[in-house]
Amino acid sequence: MKRMITVLVLAALICITWITPPIYSKETVPTLQEAASDIALDIPGANQVQIKMRLIPAGVFLMGSPDDEMDRDCDEGPQRQIVISEPFYVGIYEVTQAQWAAVMGTYPSKFSYIPENPVEQISWDDCQEFIAKLNEMEIGVFRLPTEAEWEYACRAGSITRYPWGDDPDYCGSSEYACSSCSALEKTNLVGQKKPNDWGLFDMHGNVLEWCSDWYAASYDVDDVTDPKGPCTGSYRVVRGGGWYYDPQYCRSAYRLSIIPGYMSSGLGFRLVRIALEKAPSH
Repeated sequence: MKRMITVLVLAALICITWITPPIYSKETVPTLQEAASDIALDIPGANQVQIKMRLIPAGVFLMGSPDDEMDRDCDEGPQRQIVISEPFYVGIYEVTQAQWAAVMGTYPSKFSYIPENPVEQISWDDCQEFIAKLNEMEIGVFRLPTEAEWEYACRAGSITRYPWGDDPDYCGSSEYACSSCSALEKTNLVGQKKPNDWGLFDMHGNVLEWCSDWYAASYDVDDVTDPKGPCTGSYRVVRGGGWYYDPQYCRSAYRLSIIPGYMSSGLGFRLVRIALEKAPSH
């Protein structure tokens, strides 16, 4: 009888290990980056305009900030362990002016047309129109990231204020983020700063990034597996800080709520693509 119980317990443990995605840490992420799968998708009809994306593995991470984190806001908790159950592709860069023009045929950005600068002055509603047109081009199924997916991709295995560390003096901000520390006082070319350990650029600064979720002032209302936020609301979640934001507002856990129709010169987005079994690559 004891032997049978032991066998059943071991079988249950094996099932749990098999089903539950792994928890990634700073030690394992560099290996994952080396093995990561990238795709470059040509936008039909555009002259050499591509969307470059990286496959992010399923996994488990701590979302939000601890109570004692420096510069913490009250809506960044309670901190909880989140399961991302399926891998997904995410844009290595923020959506650029060239990509927007290739899909929409318009030039909404406040700053001069610079193809590789992130597109801005884009509302959440505008993002949905862009995504709908992009999905009609049959190069994949795209959407905005959920807030949980965004923070998971941003952290890349880190549990500190920033992926590069807690950085209490903000010494690393100028290396990783286009923020108010930059002398440019406008958006920067995508990919000019250092990437995080999953090879994603501009997760901190340059432009704020729309997420798909309705905003909730607390994480208590969500599930812990692939949370998608409240079913309804008045504001959408925005993440990542922008070119005119101080470094403390570019932390991994920092979040904002903005009405879906709002536009500004510091507000853009990043794409997620469903990880199909056979993703087209060029």
